[in-house]
This record gives sequence, C-alpha cells and structure tokens, in this order.
Amino acid sequence: MDELEEVKSKIDLLEYVKSNYDLGKETKSSGGYLFKNCPMCNSTSSKSGDAGHFYINPNTNSYSSFSGCCKGGSIIDFLMEFYNLDKKEAIDKAKDIAGIRRSGGNNQMNNNTKPSTNSQSNKQEEARKEAEKKEFIKNQKRQFIVDNLAKQSPENKQKVYEYLSKRGISKEIGDKYHLFISNEVYEDKNIGTEGTSRIVIPIYYDNEPMSYVARALTEVEGRAKALNSAGPQIPLNIEYITKELQPGEDKFIYICEGWADALSFEDVGKKAIALHSTQQINKLKEYIEKNTFTASKYVYMLCCDNDEAGHKANLELAEYFTDNNISYHKMQIPEEYNDINEWYIATGDKDTFKKLLNPFTKQTVLDYIDNSFLKDIERMKGFKGRSTGFRNLDKEINGVVPGLYVLGAISSLGKTTYITQLADQMASRGEHIIFFSLEQSRFELVAKSISRQTCMLNPKEAKTSLAIMQNTDVADITIKAVEQYQPIAHNTIIVEGNFNINVISIREYVEQYIAFTGIKPVVVLDYLQILRPINDRLTDKQQVDYNVTELKRISRDYDIPIFVICSFNRDNYTTTVDFTSFKESGAIEYSADVVMGLQLKVMEEIQEMKKPTVSQIRNKINDAKNETPRRVELIGLKNRNGKSYFKCDYKYYPAFNYFEEADTIPEYTNNQTRRGYNSFDTDLPF
Repeated sequence: MDELEEVKSKIDLLEYVKSNYDLGKETKSSGGYLFKNCPMCNSTSSKSGDAGHFYINPNTNSYSSFSGCCKGGSIIDFLMEFYNLDKKEAIDKAKDIAGIRRSGGNNQMNNNTKPSTNSQSNKQEEARKEAEKKEFIKNQKRQFIVDNLAKQSPENKQKVYEYLSKRGISKEIGDKYHLFISNEVYEDKNIGTEGTSRIVIPIYYDNEPMSYVARALTEVEGRAKALNSAGPQIPLNIEYITKELQPGEDKFIYICEGWADALSFEDVGKKAIALHSTQQINKLKEYIEKNTFTASKYVYMLCCDNDEAGHKANLELAEYFTDNNISYHKMQIPEEYNDINEWYIATGDKDTFKKLLNPFTKQTVLDYIDNSFLKDIERMKGFKGRSTGFRNLDKEINGVVPGLYVLGAISSLGKTTYITQLADQMASRGEHIIFFSLEQSRFELVAKSISRQTCMLNPKEAKTSLAIMQNTDVADITIKAVEQYQPIAHNTIIVEGNFNINVISIREYVEQYIAFTGIKPVVVLDYLQILRPINDRLTDKQQVDYNVTELKRISRDYDIPIFVICSFNRDNYTTTVDFTSFKESGAIEYSADVVMGLQLKVMEEIQEMKKPTVSQIRNKINDAKNETPRRVELIGLKNRNGKSYFKCDYKYYPAFNYFEEADTIPEYTNNQTRRGYNSFDTDLPF
C-alpha cells in the first residue's frame, strides 16, 4: 500500500463528514447513505429529485454530490474541493485528520493514533483555519483588484474599450464597472495565466471589491477561456435586491448568466444581475431570502442563455419565484441567438434593443400582421382535426386541435377509463401520447388497456384488469391482446406522478420531449385536483385556477392538445352536469377550450320526475350503476371548435374498461368480434 492509499484508508469518510457538517436528513440507499444537504455547495436542490443530494458509500470510502456542483471522489477530493486546496495541501490536511505525524518533510505513519474527528477542539481549530484562509483569499482578491486598477495604462484602457465595442457595450459602462486588463490573474489553485491577457470584471458589494470574473482576450491553447476568482462568488449587481425601490424607479430586474449580458442591459439603462453560471442560482436565492422586504418589491425578468442549461435555470427560478409569491416574467430570446449579448449586438442600436425589451412592443395587431399572421396560417395547416377514435365525439368537436380539453365526472363513472381509451385510440392512429398519471400506476393503466383489447377481440373470453394483474397463468386471449396493443404502446409514455408532479415539471417534460423528438404530443393529465401545489399558501380554488391557466399556456406555447380529468363536487353527484359540477371550477369555464362531463343516462329521467326525493334519486342512480352495460352520456358544456352544447351516448362496460358508442355502433352478436382501433377509418367523418 502506497502512502496516499494508506492516508485514505486511515479516515472513515462517512464518520468525518457526518461529524463535521450538517448533512440534514439521512436515507439508507444502494449500499450507502443519501443526505439532504450537500456541504460542497450548500445545496438542497438535486438533479435526482427530493430523495437526497449527497451520497457516501462506506464500502468504497467515497462520496458523490447530486446537487448543482456534481462533485465526487475520495477524502482527498473532498478536502481539495471543500477547502479550496491543491492536492499536496489536501494530503497534508488528511494526514492531520488521521493523526499521522509529519516531520522534516518526511511523513511517518503513527498507527497507534486514532482520528480525532469528534474532538471539539479540532473542530474549532479547523474552523479557525478555514476562516483565516477565507479572509486571506478575500484580501488577496481585493488587493489584486485595487493594485490593477491603480496601475492601468492608457493602452490597457483602450483595449478594454475596444473589447467592449465588439460586444456592443459603451466605454461609459466599462468605466462604471471598473473593467481592466491583466496578464496575471490571481488564482489560489495556481492555474498559470501568464501570457494570457484577460479582461477582468470586478464584482463589488457595499463598495468593496469581493470577487471577479476574468475572460481571455485571445484564446491560447492550454489556457482557460474564462476564470473566476478563488473562494466564494457572488452574482454581479446582487446589491439591487437589497435596496429599497424608490417611487417612479424602474422595478424590473433582468436575471441573466454572463457579465456581458448584464452590461448589455445596463447599457440601455436597465437593471441586470449576472449569475456567471447557473450554479449561482442558490446564491441569488440566499440574498433574496436575506432581503425579503426589498427583494419582493421588484419584478424579475428571466433571460438565461438560449440553451438547455439556460432553459433549466429559467424553470428553476420560475418555480422558486412562484413558490415565494414573487413577480416574474420569462423573456423569450429569439432562437437564432445564444444569449442576450448576441441579440444586443445583432440589433446594432440601443433604442431598437430597448424597444424589443418592452413586453408590449410585439402586441400590436399591426406588428402581428407584419411578422406572424401568415406564418400562423401556414402553421395551422398541420392542425387538421385529429380523430379521438370516438366518431360521435369527433363529429361534435371537429376533431382534436391544440387547446385545453377538460373532462369531469362523479367518482367511479369511468372518466379515467374514457380518457385512457381515447388516448389509446389516438395512439393507434400515430399520435404520440404523454400520460401523466398522478394516482394510478403504469401497471394498472396498461392492465386496463389490455383488458379492453380482450373485450374487443372476444367478449366471451374477455378478461378484467384485475384478472390480468393477478393471474399467473396467462390466457391466449391476453397474449393476443398484448400483441394488438403493441402499436399503441409504441406511441405512449406513462409518467407515474406519485403526487410530485406540478405544472412546471409538466412544461419542462413537454419542452424536452419536443426538443429531442421533434414531435408535438397529445398530453393527458389524470387528474387536476391532485397536481402538486406550486404555492402552499394558495387556497385549493386558487391553486386549481392557477394550474388550469398554466396548462392552457402550455397548450398554447407548444401548440399541443392537453386533456385534463377533473373531479366533481359531491353536491353535484345527484344533479345533472353543468359548470358548477366541476370541483374548484374557477378558471375552467373561461380558460378551457372544450369542457365535457360524463353522467349516467338516467339523470335525464330523474330530471323529468316531479319532485323526487333524495332517496328516490339515489336508488335510481344505484340501479343505473348496476346495469351491464351502463348507459352513459358525454355532455359538452363548452366547445370553441363546434357546437356549444352536445351529447354523445355510450355503453360502458366497467369490468373490461370499455366504452362503446351507443348511437353510432350497432350491437354485436355473440359470434362477432369487436373491431380493433386500427380498423377504424383514419379520416374524420366531416
């Protein structure tokens, strides 16, 4: 065993980290331990979800972080990263932790000395050393900035101006932000920068230089293009959120990634904060939470880079601002530009760029006609109404087009079955389906679809979904049904929610699906009332209204149909379907494009009865539920694409999860087989 490996073996990484750092909630996982908090970046936000963010494997004596920093390795790697040490310094520190004597530069192992990680005095000493190191780095950075600003030559000033000019930024902004040129950028990891001229952007807080970003003026092989100062970083212009908003002052703050993006905004008189990297989002949140009173007065414009990382950053910030009831808007950078500064350069004029930032500039009808109307006509050619597989419904709604479709019903009336059958029928015609199931598992939903297929193949041998899930002796009819289901399955994704899906995660999933496949899917959500709240402070009604509005926006932003299942109020279980039936209905009546409700056919008979008692109504409903098949009707309450009110009759076989069109499809005799979805005409009947 060499010296390095012996040092590693002397320290129990799990014991050391747990003893010295607050790791939060602990979960046993995959031979190791998951902890809520990451000590590397102080993050509690994970790319792997909410289960854990920092993982330690005691078998390999190693760690992995699933937070923003995404670091991992041995105890040496941990010490290098956490304390900003080079490898030699980290090894020496590890020897101190392990109780290994070091003398005269020759290290001698003391096998009798046990690690003293639980010692309070050691912790205090380490904390003192760390504080001293941070203060040393801070002073080094300050001195570096002060010294360089003092010795800037006229030639270097001119270089700054020339560089900014290429980025479309005025020299006045260069002077305001104290940009300078340096050939030797201070770096505590001793990354050589000699011979690489860099433009340096100092970052101030409370009039004190705190850190900096340095970018190479010319790229040199083997030299980093961009360098950040050692130690803690803070976003550029973070002070904006700490200051009281004055009457008449611009309340918009633009959140972007690069310093050049921020200075582009500043050049046209706008306030902007540069994160430098998406990992600085946590630092932004930290300052907002420390200055809640002032920070909440502003409106934040989200405009991170036009790439996957930038889009994710915008989504994360949007979720954070929503959760904290802070006003924000997402800016749309034209797709031909990577970032704000590219867009700024392309406009070539401050006034033009400033007008483009005005959210109302592109809202006049004239601008729309000039730039988008004909494009939208061309785009809509591809939106010929797509068939649901229910001919009677297709006839009433003129097929499925992009928009929000809401379906409601009382409990156990088959709303999930109906929408699942509709989705299967659309998938059989080549549509791509993303089914967000917040209540039922993939296993349950697929079993229902297979059960339906057995019924269509042979009603006499049809299998219930429960029989399919529990029967180990798979029948021939089930095997045939699985084969028939294959084309449907090929075009269907079922996302199991486990009550952790919200409208933001739906938007993100749809955005990524379209980006990777180039296909615009049909989205199904089961169901509205159990979507994860965006803000716990909202009432149930406010939350549902918000979700309906956001789902409508998703359908509009991506030109896709979205089908949403909605539960009914219990007060409406014994009445006919209307808008008041929809639980926490709020925005449904106004935002949805099509609103439909399932009800028992017997509700029409009840409506014609003279002053029926509650008992009579309930008896009628229970008798209707016990019928085989059940007589069910779909009531259309709102339809932007056809009749405002319509009815479609069905025979519902709950045992086999199957809806049959009662008004268009004849009865089947015992020797007839129901046709599969693929046998239906693909063209709509209108």
